[in-house]
Amino acid sequence: MTILHSLIERVREITTSALTVALVATFVAPAAVAQQHLPLPLDAALTTPRLELEITNARVRVLISPEQPPRFSARLEDPAIQQEVSLEVNFIPGSLTGVRRPESADPPTIVVDISLTDDQVFTVVGSDLDVEIVGPVAEVQPIDATPAEEEGKTAAGAQPEQAVGAAITAVLTDSRLITENVGGLSLTATRGSNEITAHTGSLALDLRESAARIHGHRGSVTLKSLDSDSLFRNTEGTISANVDGGVWEVSQGRGAVTGELETSDVILETVSGQIKLTGRNSSIRINGTLESRTQISGDDLQIDLSDLGGPLHTVLTRGSLEVESLVGRVDLRLNSAVAADLRDIRGDLAAVVSDQSQVTIQGVREHTRIQLNDSELEVSDLRSLELNAQKSHVTGRGIRALTKLVATDSTLELVLGDVRGRPKVDLFGTSQATIQLPTPCQVVAKLADASLSDQIRVSGCHLNLDGLNKRGLRPGPDGRQPVVITATLDDGANLRVDGRP
Repeated sequence: MTILHSLIERVREITTSALTVALVATFVAPAAVAQQHLPLPLDAALTTPRLELEITNARVRVLISPEQPPRFSARLEDPAIQQEVSLEVNFIPGSLTGVRRPESADPPTIVVDISLTDDQVFTVVGSDLDVEIVGPVAEVQPIDATPAEEEGKTAAGAQPEQAVGAAITAVLTDSRLITENVGGLSLTATRGSNEITAHTGSLALDLRESAARIHGHRGSVTLKSLDSDSLFRNTEGTISANVDGGVWEVSQGRGAVTGELETSDVILETVSGQIKLTGRNSSIRINGTLESRTQISGDDLQIDLSDLGGPLHTVLTRGSLEVESLVGRVDLRLNSAVAADLRDIRGDLAAVVSDQSQVTIQGVREHTRIQLNDSELEVSDLRSLELNAQKSHVTGRGIRALTKLVATDSTLELVLGDVRGRPKVDLFGTSQATIQLPTPCQVVAKLADASLSDQIRVSGCHLNLDGLNKRGLRPGPDGRQPVVITATLDDGANLRVDGRP
């Protein structure tokens, strides 16, 4: 009798346990909260707007489709494994389904298949995962378009937990993520690789020693990257980045790009949108922009710019700057041993250069204005030049108009074979200048003391001390109009002018 009673009680326990498992396995429970450890295989309908999955060592496949009923299933990847594996399910009716894999030593790989509608919210957290999320193909709309509300529909019946479009949050370690046609993604990835294709809406990336490839994104992007490599290709929308180490590349991007950089490599190619970068100890290469304003500032930057279709503003302390082919105005402030080389500027150029910097400028279509202090400057093929040099060395040729030149304690070597008009040169302190002019030419010299005429040496040009000789020069045999240069010299300054046919 005792044995029979014990057997009946055991059957009741088994029946009760099975009933509880069946209830929770279908994610339906009469209580407000149900929590249970469920053995695999597991297959159940999803009845809540939110699903949170915390798991390790698994392959997770998520399908977002308005045509598929929401469902969750899990099984062992290798059914031959004789090991019981269970998941902890936390169920809050009408709100949340939480699925968690308890920690264990050397857990076997499991396969999780999930189907969601496009108004459900999904979070996955874990390590050693292979995650694939596929959404429906979205209708192409302008990124700033606001969907019109359907007639008669109000927000009163909307649940606060639901998102507009699929809202995906992934926090992954040592994992691989692939997404396609997904909207609204927040990813935190530590190591591992990530491939995001045809994404729409906001995209928030926090990469830590990871690699990410983003293709065809439409919407805003925020990127935080530590020792990671990220590539954005064919994107539309603003990108805001904070990059520390690693490589950040944007190719064929349409939208504004801003970034804060630290010891990183940045590559922007064929970007149409304003660019604003600040940083230190980094390399920046920009190739091809369309009517975009580019702003770069920082310390110890290596900057390489080419084929820019808009103005440039750069403030650089130490480092290097190379610019080739730019449409628009260039404004530079170069401090402390900057090496700069600028060529083919189709606009004005204004520069403040100091502290043992070395600058080469070639081919400026409009006016060039430079303030130089304790630095070296080489210029050629300029439409016009206005220069103020202090304690510097200047060489130049191919300057068609020298509108103003002031030098203090500096050395000048200028070949002005193409100059026109009436250039003016003021030499102060211990400045030394050698200037070559086309003939016919005249030098009007204004000296501090007329007796110090040995300060100025002229050959091939007419010398007119203090402008006392009012006689004009005739045009040259080829009809060239005379060049008249006016030079003002301090006591310690010297000038040599050579006229060449």
